[in-house]
Amino acid sequence: MNFSKLKIIDWPLFASVILLLALGLSAIYSVSYSGSDNLPAVFYKQAIFSAIGVFLMLFLSFFDYRALKKYTAILFFLGIGALLILLIWKNPIRGASSWIKFGFLGFEAAEGIKLILIVILAKYLSKNIRELDKWRHILISGFYAAIFIFLIMLQPDLGSAIVIAAIWFGMIVAAGIGYKKLLYLLSFFLMIAVLSWFFVLAPYQKDRILTFVNPTSDPLGSSYNVNQSIIAIGSGGLFGKGLGAGSQSQLKFIPEAHTDFIFAVFAEEWGLVGVIFLTLLFWVFFWRLLRIALKARDNFGRMILLGVIVMVLTQVAINGGMNMGILPVTGIPLPFISYGGSSVLSTMIILGIIQSINLRSYEYLDRDKKWTLEI
Repeated sequence: MNFSKLKIIDWPLFASVILLLALGLSAIYSVSYSGSDNLPAVFYKQAIFSAIGVFLMLFLSFFDYRALKKYTAILFFLGIGALLILLIWKNPIRGASSWIKFGFLGFEAAEGIKLILIVILAKYLSKNIRELDKWRHILISGFYAAIFIFLIMLQPDLGSAIVIAAIWFGMIVAAGIGYKKLLYLLSFFLMIAVLSWFFVLAPYQKDRILTFVNPTSDPLGSSYNVNQSIIAIGSGGLFGKGLGAGSQSQLKFIPEAHTDFIFAVFAEEWGLVGVIFLTLLFWVFFWRLLRIALKARDNFGRMILLGVIVMVLTQVAINGGMNMGILPVTGIPLPFISYGGSSVLSTMIILGIIQSINLRSYEYLDRDKKWTLEI
C-alpha cells in the first residue's frame, strides 16, 4: 500500500463530500436536539457512520478496482440472498421490510443492491459495448435490474426500485443504445407505469401520487407532509433563520425531518443562500465524477463512474423535488445529508472505488513524483 499516492487522490471531490457530510450533520444536529424529543443518538450515529465512511473511501482507494470483475457473480447472488432473507424473516419498519438486523445493528439491503448492480452492469456493458445495438444485450442487462426491482417491490420499497431502474436505464443510455431503442424503452416504461397503478402500487403509494397532482386535496392528511415542507422552504427566505431556529422543524411540523424531508429543514435554517451553496457542492461533486470518468483507463471504470452519477443525481433530483412539491413523495434520502448509516457507508464505499479508478488513471514516472495519464 503506497501512501505516497494520497497526493493524487481527487481532493476537490473529497472536499465536496466532506462539506456535504458536514452540512448534513448540522441539519441532523438541529432536529435531533429540538423540542421535547431529545435524540442526540441520531446525530452521534450519523457522525460515527460519516467518519467510518471517510476512512473506507480512503482505504479502498488503494485497492485495484478491476479485481471486482472477478466477483460479479458472487455479488449478484449475495444481493439476491439478502433480499430473499428480508422476505422470509420480515422486520417491517414503516410498512416495509427493508432492513437486515444484527442485534442492535441494521443495514438497508437496497443501498448495497444499488452498488452491486452498478458493478454488474459496468462489467457486462463494458464487455459488450460494441454490440449494444442488439436487443439481447439490453434485455440481459435489464434482467439483472428486473430481478432486484421485483424483490425490492415485494418489501415494498418503491423509492429504491425507482433508483435501481434509473441506474440501469442511465447506464445503457450512456453506453449508447441508439435513439430508436431508447424510444421503445420509454414507451415500455410508460406502459409499466400505467399497469403498476392498477396492479402494483399500494394504496398509500397512490395517495402520494394523488397528493402530488393536487397538494391541497387533504392538507391535514396525505398532503400534510408536502405542505409543511413547502412552508419550511419558503419561510427560510434569503439567509435562513439560523441553525436550530427553524420554526417548522423545531416545533415538529415537518415529519421525518432527519430523513426524507431534511432538505426542507436545511432550506429553512440556511435560506436561499445556503441552498445555492448546497447546489454548488453537488455541482462540484458531479463535475469531478465526470472528469474522472472521461480519463478512466478502461470502459469498466468509466461505466462505474456513470452508474454512480446516475444513482446520486436521481436521488438528489427526486428528494429535492418531493420536498418542493414538484415530485411525488417516494422516501428517497438526500445523499450525504439525510440520516442513514446504510446510505452513507454504501455511498462512501463506491466513492472509494472511484478514487481507485482515479489513482489508476495515472502512471508514476520518476523520483520527482510526477504523474501522467496512461495511454
